[in-house]
Amino acid sequence: MTSEPRTDTRARIQEVALELFAKQGYEKTSLREISERIGVTKAALYYHFKTKEDIAASVFEDGLKAMEEMLVWARTKPRTREARAEILRRYCAVVRDGIGRSRFIQQTDQQSMPGMERFFAVMYELNALLQPENASTREAMQTGLAIHSLHFGWMKMRALSGGDLTEDEFEETLMGIVLDILP
Repeated sequence: MTSEPRTDTRARIQEVALELFAKQGYEKTSLREISERIGVTKAALYYHFKTKEDIAASVFEDGLKAMEEMLVWARTKPRTREARAEILRRYCAVVRDGIGRSRFIQQTDQQSMPGMERFFAVMYELNALLQPENASTREAMQTGLAIHSLHFGWMKMRALSGGDLTEDEFEETLMGIVLDILP
């Protein structure tokens, strides 16, 4: 019998924690509940995370790393409309993959979360990379609205869409709308 790799256990802990945080709130979720839901002992959970705060910090850190990796790639691209559209598509994939993380961050006191300065720096850089060169104030605003529309789409509109679209169809529709906003 083979054991589950540690990275899978770690990811499962994060996933379940995010589900419980969203359902009943961060403060009301205990490590015991997380371990029971996963089916591991608290000792096994402690192997990966000592506290609930460690879980939250790791979720946030993983999201930042994914965004920063995407930005490393984006920095090498020209500021053409096609390249900016591809950057936005890749960012959409980061948001889609981290939707539980995004919901948790939205519900949390962001000022007290470690790494928020880094998060805002990443978002400012993303906004700058998505703007055309020498962007006007209007174009800068459109870029910000495109990013926020992408977030709002995944966070709110997905649930309100009635479920008649698959995830891929929803993403394609959302990206069409967001790209219409992008200058």
